[in-house]
Amino acid sequence: MRPSAVIGAKEKQHDHERTQKHVQNQQNLACKLSGVLEALESLNLEGVAESAQTVLIGVARAMADELNANLDSVSLPS
Repeated sequence: MRPSAVIGAKEKQHDHERTQKHVQNQQNLACKLSGVLEALESLNLEGVAESAQTVLIGVARAMADELNANLDSVSLPS
């Protein structure tokens, strides 16, 4: 194999690994967001901790905004 082909293959592998890591990070964030929403739903159904519910709404909104920005095509690793 030519040296330039080896370098190209290594760069392609590195790009693939970066993309996989980026996608995994977004999945992790989505899982955490799901947990926050589940906690919020439980508090809401029980009718308790209204101030905590307000905080959780803010946390969930920030996480959703981050996830949205991270999944925007301009944010994807190239």
